[in-house]
Amino acid sequence: MFNEFVVVSPSGELRELRVQQHEVEHASAIPRELILHPAYPNPFRLDDVSAARTGMSIQYDLPENAAVSVAIYSTTGQRVRLIVATLNQAGRHFLHWEGLNDLGRPVSSGLYLVKVEAAGESGRAYQATQKVTVVR
Repeated sequence: MFNEFVVVSPSGELRELRVQQHEVEHASAIPRELILHPAYPNPFRLDDVSAARTGMSIQYDLPENAAVSVAIYSTTGQRVRLIVATLNQAGRHFLHWEGLNDLGRPVSSGLYLVKVEAAGESGRAYQATQKVTVVR
């Protein structure tokens, strides 16, 4: 598809300009669903000083503005650590978990669940869970 324009030069000449239109499809940065990306590092080594300092990286994408909670649970369903409970805008978010429980103590070695729950402005509820391993 072309658009045609007539351009007047500074000297008063009329010039015809023909511009071809291109359509570029961009992938949306806002997902349609809640996406919980793989935690890193996994397994997470608590005895590694640099890893313990930076923590396990948790990354998620929200499809809309939402009230969000991110928590760590044991495999028996007991909440070990509430990392965050806040309002987030749609898009990508990053958190870190240092391997500590709600009392600030290091957790035991084992399997844990990262759970992201969100209540969107539209009234829609979202939830995503993934397994992570802690090694001491």
